[in-house]
Amino acid sequence: MAIWESLLLTALGGGIGTAGTWLGSRMQSKQAERVQREQHEREDRFRLHKERVEAYSAFYVAAGHVRQILAADRTLADRREARSEMWQAFTTVLLVGHGDVLDAASDLLGYTDSVIGNEQDFEQDHYSWLIHRLQYAARTDLTGASDLMPPPQHRPDRQTPARQSKGD
Repeated sequence: MAIWESLLLTALGGGIGTAGTWLGSRMQSKQAERVQREQHEREDRFRLHKERVEAYSAFYVAAGHVRQILAADRTLADRREARSEMWQAFTTVLLVGHGDVLDAASDLLGYTDSVIGNEQDFEQDHYSWLIHRLQYAARTDLTGASDLMPPPQHRPDRQTPARQSKGD
């Protein structure tokens, strides 16, 4: 009987040891997966950060060019070409940009379309407000905290909400 007890206790000890080894191995495997996932996320954040900087910069430059074209009241062909450049820069913002930046960029693009489509007059103050929204959103996204003064909650009063016909 003592032999059976000894064998039983040995088997029980071996089973507990095997289970402990298996459990430790699983925990180590999960930890390694978590570390690898975090490393990939860090690399993605860094890569996407660089892409966002480039996308925001390209869109900002294109928006500045559009402002010059619209303020100078250039030809429709010039306006469309500048808008096309802005759209090209916008597509990258659309793919990698933060939601707040995308909203600000969309509003700039929409305003540009409405001015080019003669739905409203170009207003420098309103365009500047839209640009400031873009700057604030982009800096907040890229740095985590904006050191710019936040844009006013509401856009500046607009003198002419819609283009009036010249005869009015």
